[in-house]
Amino acid sequence: TTVKYQLKKSAADVSIQIFDVRGVKMYEKTEKNIKPGTYSLTVNDNNFAAGVYFCTLTVDGEKVTNRMIKQ
Repeated sequence: TTVKYQLKKSAADVSIQIFDVRGVKMYEKTEKNIKPGTYSLTVNDNNFAAGVYFCTLTVDGEKVTNRMIKQ
């Protein structure tokens, strides 16, 4: 699975978390001092069962969550 995101300004803290529908954290990656630009992150989802997941991108405390479906 590839997660893509874009930063319009520099960020001190960037975190990507993936949760299953029960709220169990399946993946987390944190970066520090990220410059503006477009980024992509490859997540090994071999251990993820088919179903619905939620991906949360947190940039300097501001969160955006999107739904993902693994078939």
